Amino acid sequence: MRVVALLALVGCARFDPARSIELVPASSWSESEVARIEAAAECWNLGFGMDFSVTKNPSSDQVAFVEYNDFACLGAFGIFTPGQPAGIDICPTEHARPIPTSPGFEGVRPPLFMVVVHELGHAAGIRTEGSDQFAVMGGNNQAYYAERFGVLEHAFAPEDHELIHDADPHFVEAPACAPEDLFVIGDGDSGARCMCR
Repeated sequence: MRVVALLALVGCARFDPARSIELVPASSWSESEVARIEAAAECWNLGFGMDFSVTKNPSSDQVAFVEYNDFACLGAFGIFTPGQPAGIDICPTEHARPIPTSPGFEGVRPPLFMVVVHELGHAAGIRTEGSDQFAVMGGNNQAYYAERFGVLEHAFAPEDHELIHDADPHFVEAPACAPEDLFVIGDGDSGARCMCR
């Protein structure tokens, strides 16, 4: 039944990336988990001039509820379901299949930040998957490497900019810094975040 509902919703109720999009984490999520959503939202805000915000009390029609759901583990790490309200279902880390990584790092499961930042691209209107392994909408390897190894990586790839333009040609990017100056960096035990150099 849920698959039918997902298929029915794919083409409807698209969010406008030029307007505020509110994210509501499940009430059971820890402060650390909520901070990962906030960090992922800030990446899109810095990189594209979007207005993602995390709240407990949504006040707009552009709202997505974020929660863990084993259903998301069937074929992905996360699933964005459009609608009003929309949903972002995240496969719990302990149930997620390992991500494809470089030799020597097999069996590693995707960090929460890596999954959420990708799903927010779908919330912003991108309906396709990217092919660039270093694009947020592709393999999202830069988020993985930044978080796992505490290194500085470019936050978005050119493909991410192409995909958002293809999704909404009228959307005007207003980044906080030039794409070559926006990085995702490992933030110790608390995960990863984006920053302008």
